[in-house]
Amino acid sequence: MSDKKSGVIEKALEWGYEKAVSGGGVLGTAQELADEYLHSNGHNLKEAANSLIRWQNTKAATGGFVTNLGGLVTLPAAIPANMASSMYI
Repeated sequence: MSDKKSGVIEKALEWGYEKAVSGGGVLGTAQELADEYLHSNGHNLKEAANSLIRWQNTKAATGGFVTNLGGLVTLPAAIPANMASSMYI
């Protein structure tokens, strides 16, 4: 992979990480998400972590399924969409 392409990918991943940690737009911060799961699970750390993992796995599986529905024909649009949904999750 060329340096230019790897630089673009690196910047995209850094942007996604920054948004995941600090929030942005309609997204809250990672701390707010953790607090929400902790509160909704009666402040039980193990249950909150398991609930978060289950929900994130469900979102990842759904995103992968939806972006691959079109097969090879929609691949040019599916790859960026799948990357964006993965960074969001």
